[in-house]
Amino acid sequence: QPGPPRREVDAEGGLLRHARPRVDRQRLGHDLRAGPGRVEPRRGNAVAQAETYIYIEDQYFRAPMLNDVIKARMREKPNLKLIVVTKVVSEWTDPGCEWTANSYWDLINEFGVSRVKFLKLVSFDTQVTWGIDETDARFVDIDTHSKMLIVDDKFMSVGSANKNNRGMLYEGEMNVAI
Repeated sequence: QPGPPRREVDAEGGLLRHARPRVDRQRLGHDLRAGPGRVEPRRGNAVAQAETYIYIEDQYFRAPMLNDVIKARMREKPNLKLIVVTKVVSEWTDPGCEWTANSYWDLINEFGVSRVKFLKLVSFDTQVTWGIDETDARFVDIDTHSKMLIVDDKFMSVGSANKNNRGMLYEGEMNVAI
């Protein structure tokens, strides 16, 4: 637990900054996962009880700790389906793309495309491209930024916590679970 706020002052006693001591997350380790205010236990419990489907919509899908719970439940329930809507990740612009690809292939290889669907949102768009009356029409990717989990129409979590280990454990995020 962080200590009381610390005030740093200059030589004349003027306030330079008001800061709270940092929490050593490496030292605390798994303690960050526990407790009534953590996001992960609620999501993990809901996934561990899934019967029909797990729907995830998030800008990231690279959380090995959540994937392990999903895989365990899918092994127990042979009819359980996983639908993931996420943004397209470019290996050239996103250093986390390897984790997303690993999540994708790990699930697809074990459960197949009949039980696991990875989707992206697209929109049909038109744009004047060159001169008068010249319009280009095409499908364009939508940058998915939502953070939602639905399990069997019985549990829903929506908020700011991404489906990656950092978003579920270390960052100050807020979700509502119903």
